[in-house]
Amino acid sequence: MKKPKYAHECIHCIFLGSVKIKSGDYRGKLFDLYYCSGGKSKHQTIIARDGNKEYEYMSGIEIAKSIIHNNSYNVDEHPLVIAYNIAKSKSFII
Repeated sequence: MKKPKYAHECIHCIFLGSVKIKSGDYRGKLFDLYYCSGGKSKHQTIIARDGNKEYEYMSGIEIAKSIIHNNSYNVDEHPLVIAYNIAKSKSFII
């Protein structure tokens, strides 16, 4: 998917793509994935949005790292891990 499905207003965010989770706790859900540079605050993060409402998202590079480190999910089961891996592959995250 080349365009996000859900509204997202942050001018500092870069759309990474959309993903439909195939297994695990988020099975069947569609997420729009973003990398955010944080603008002037320089507080970078990753975002997985699953709806148009303001609260329908999850975010956090450290959460993704923790999931990876603890092997809590398969890499294709958690939207933040997927967003993290895409952002890292594009050198947004070092």
